[in-house]
Amino acid sequence: MLNDMAKYGFDSCAQTAAKDFLVDAKSGGLQPSMAHNMATTLAVQGAFFDVVTNFINDPKADPADAAKKLGAAVKSAK
Repeated sequence: MLNDMAKYGFDSCAQTAAKDFLVDAKSGGLQPSMAHNMATTLAVQGAFFDVVTNFINDPKADPADAAKKLGAAVKSAK
């Protein structure tokens, strides 16, 4: 299946990612994803995403302040 990926339009990056995923699945190296609701609750995920989104979209955002807000948001979402 992996050898046929190119003919289905998958570029070299996608092919490498698929191979790496299968290797990690066999070795136990896969980690749960917060983005896919596997590593935390939806409430914590939402709080985290809100703070990060606000930080990214504010050109005047202070990283130290964002870190404090992130900690507070996650604590309050638990």
